[in-house]
Amino acid sequence: MDQPRITDHASDYLRVDSQPTGDERRVRLVAQGELDSQTSALLIAAVSDLATRHLPDRPRPDSIVLDLAKLTFIDAAGVRCLLQCETAAGHNGVRLEPGDAHPAVVRILDIVGLARHFGFASSGHEANRLDADEVDELLTWSLRARRQAHDICLRAWQARQRSTLLRDIIPARPTR
Repeated sequence: MDQPRITDHASDYLRVDSQPTGDERRVRLVAQGELDSQTSALLIAAVSDLATRHLPDRPRPDSIVLDLAKLTFIDAAGVRCLLQCETAAGHNGVRLEPGDAHPAVVRILDIVGLARHFGFASSGHEANRLDADEVDELLTWSLRARRQAHDICLRAWQARQRSTLLRDIIPARPTR
């Protein structure tokens, strides 16, 4: 008997489907497309939905198997998203397990030192699995870097606005 998908989340660039695994206490979450700052909220929402689900006919899962084999792109925001998904699941007593992963995704995780942390084979250039404090430290650092980048963009925009205002106020000097 083929069971229906438990939940679907989709955008133009990322689709996230959760599928039963045959074990009612485990759910497979399949991410397909691009995982970046524009789409990461979808994956976080899917993990959170599953981790907090309390249905009378289906118990909340003990673990979520994260399948990244169909991801075509991941950047730093996507890596941060994976850490946030792990935290969201863990806060609800649900374990996030590695499923399949596209080689490019594993390579990115390996470069940033997180392939083993997420349970993927690495080339050995990274440290062992991070503990919860190290994950929190990475999330804090990532958020701080993002805020700094936002502040820089805001200051650049403000400088441009001032420049435009001055250009409109100060009359042009005649050329000789």
